[in-house]
Amino acid sequence: MSLRSSIQEKGISIRTVHLTMLFVSVFLIVLLLLLTFYLSAVYSRLSEETDRYIRLQNAVHEMMEASDYLTENTQQFTQSGDLELLEAYFKEVNDDRRREEALAILAEDAKAVRAYEDLQLAVNGSVKLMNREYYAMKLVLEANGVREYPDELRAVTLLPHDAVLLPEEKISLARSMVLDEQYYAQKDQIRQNMKNSLEHLEELVQSQQNAFAHGMNMGLTVMRLFIIFAGVAIFLVVWLLSHLTVRPLLDAVGRINANSSLSVSGSREFRHLAKTYNKFYDMYQKSMARLHYKASHDELTKVYNRSGYEILLPSLIMDSTYMLVIDADKFKAVNDTYGHDTGDKVLQRIAQVLRHHFRAEDYVCRIGGDEFVVIMMYLSPAQRDMIERKIASINDELSIPQPAVPAVSISVGAAHGEGLSDPSVLFEHADRALYERKRNGRNGVSFYEDIELEQA
Repeated sequence: MSLRSSIQEKGISIRTVHLTMLFVSVFLIVLLLLLTFYLSAVYSRLSEETDRYIRLQNAVHEMMEASDYLTENTQQFTQSGDLELLEAYFKEVNDDRRREEALAILAEDAKAVRAYEDLQLAVNGSVKLMNREYYAMKLVLEANGVREYPDELRAVTLLPHDAVLLPEEKISLARSMVLDEQYYAQKDQIRQNMKNSLEHLEELVQSQQNAFAHGMNMGLTVMRLFIIFAGVAIFLVVWLLSHLTVRPLLDAVGRINANSSLSVSGSREFRHLAKTYNKFYDMYQKSMARLHYKASHDELTKVYNRSGYEILLPSLIMDSTYMLVIDADKFKAVNDTYGHDTGDKVLQRIAQVLRHHFRAEDYVCRIGGDEFVVIMMYLSPAQRDMIERKIASINDELSIPQPAVPAVSISVGAAHGEGLSDPSVLFEHADRALYERKRNGRNGVSFYEDIELEQA
């Protein structure tokens, strides 16, 4: 007698069906909960590792900012002799101590040994550079006849042939000591050590993320296998009670095969399964998306792209922000003469030089074609001379051709955000200053504030 005939003859035992459904439901729920706990643990560890990396990375950036802050105070002090700059310098050295704090943070992490060693080299280099800065400061103080200054500088003794120099000669020597090639070579080595530290941190977090991603993929694979198993088990029950669950089950099988989220329908157990699957499917997709920063960076130049630029705008503190809009001079002629491959190399070199000359807290963006934007944070309008020097240095460097890369120059329009609330208005001001720069011979920088004065 066939099964169909047996069923037709004897009927279906509802008790047996209910007991079978209860057993299957309990079995499915237990396995699903175990899997959700596993995936939750993997995701939690992934978030912890990401947060740890961000904390360590921020510590290295703090070291970069502290080093650059000391350099800028020293250079400005040799130019102006302003004792407030000297006070700010030693406040960073003795009170804020961001370099030492950054080193202590990395020292606490047993996994970041290589990153710590590179940061230690950077700190050692920074301390060594301070001896040169102390000497330059002492020259300026002696030249200006200042007798009240920090104890660290009292311990500095000028060389006999420097001590007898005229005041203006001492100041000239001090400026050259913090602006010459030897000084910047030491700065470059410090930056390279900090860059190596960041690279080791990236390697560390990448290995951790790969391990967790592998665990997440395994969990999802198990979930898919489990869903297939559950589908088979449910299908056997549906064969007896097809009018209750057959349509939701068939729809779920199609969606699983298409690797998409499930439709929340059918029985309560199936709805619970679908919601849990969708929750972790979405969680996995979002967590992986956060690990990829390429969406906000330009593939050619490795600086922020327009999307990254637009993400930065809402967070700007306008009263302490300078915006620079930059164009490569006669870039179309470069493309027409040398070809687009060379044009791309020119853009890469411009981006590289911009990153080198601007601070770690400044943002370099390529917003289209040969147009760049640099957002300089924590600057007052009075610091425009520093911007002028930077642009002059950049154009000097770009004027020297390299193999397969011709000489080029840039035109810059600069505007400060003081008194503004809309970043788009700040961009318009900088863009207008750029227009004035191009109209007056290119190869340099113009400031929107000068345009306003001329119109007034």
